[in-house]
Amino acid sequence: MAQGISSGQAIALVAEELRATHTGEQIVARFEDEDEDE
Repeated sequence: MAQGISSGQAIALVAEELRATHTGEQIVARFEDEDEDE
């Protein structure tokens, strides 16, 4: 199923699935956790 699509598209699809099963706040917190450049 994931064949022939860009990684960006795949991430968008996964993000949509996560949003459907989890609250947006949890997902946002996860992405913020990865962004520790400062």
